[in-house]
Amino acid sequence: MNPTYWALGLSVTLIIAGFTFAYKFGKWQGEVDNDRKNFKEFMNEVRSDIKEILSRLPAKPISSSSPIRLTELGERISKKIDAKSWAENTAQEMIEETEGMDSLKIQEESFNKAKNFEPNETLLQNMRDSAFQEGIDLEGVRDVLGVELRDQLLAIHGKTKESLDK
Repeated sequence: MNPTYWALGLSVTLIIAGFTFAYKFGKWQGEVDNDRKNFKEFMNEVRSDIKEILSRLPAKPISSSSPIRLTELGERISKKIDAKSWAENTAQEMIEETEGMDSLKIQEESFNKAKNFEPNETLLQNMRDSAFQEGIDLEGVRDVLGVELRDQLLAIHGKTKESLDK
């Protein structure tokens, strides 16, 4: 075979292969760009759906960060039901019981007390009204009482909320 024909054949083959590669690469890149666009649209849709779902969730009266604190909602509920007065009275009853406990144990005891005590009719009605008005359950209102009681007991025992982190 003549080397010129062989070189010409190889050149034509390489040129055709190059054009084919360029065509297929361009087509593939277009598909990738289209997929990216579709993915971005999908993610925007998912993001808006998540925001809508989160906006429907009820607000929480206490923060989950450490140490647990009342949120703005929790502060409103506390004022409506006069939780500080309840906490002051209840803390006086629990001084001996909580003597020598560390901050975390005081917090646990406070939340247990708030969850398990039987409120008088007036307090119960205030708790129920607040829960209804704020769109939370009664347990959330009891959490507010637990935080207020914990804060009172920590103050009585000379401890700080920050000691809960240790």
